[in-house]
Amino acid sequence: MNFVQQFLIGVLLIGAVVFHVGASSGLGAEPIMQAQPIICLLKSVKDKDPKRLQDVFSKRLRAELEELGWDKVLHQYTETFHDAFGEYVIEDFAFEFFGDKEKGEVSVTFKGKKLPKHRVVHENGEWKMNER
Repeated sequence: MNFVQQFLIGVLLIGAVVFHVGASSGLGAEPIMQAQPIICLLKSVKDKDPKRLQDVFSKRLRAELEELGWDKVLHQYTETFHDAFGEYVIEDFAFEFFGDKEKGEVSVTFKGKKLPKHRVVHENGEWKMNER
């Protein structure tokens, strides 16, 4: 491979890293960090853990949900997830992120079926869901 070919490949690789706005994890793959709040939501609902549920959401959204009460929020999610997913495991889901280092959207796929995207935000060093 000559210098020009090496240079072009290097430019393409650097460009792919710099301009990359999508990251994904397929079924069974290690989940992307931006999907962590969604994974935490799935786990907290499955384990019926209102304490863990509080860690899922952004500061703005957490304030709104506290008014409803975390037990009620958990109950709503439990019913919705049971109807939508039945008995699920985290490995049934795949995630793809579109955005930047501060905010974006996570696309979720459940057993091959695309679900709506969820807005996430990077807050105090952690990714949080920024919508219900």
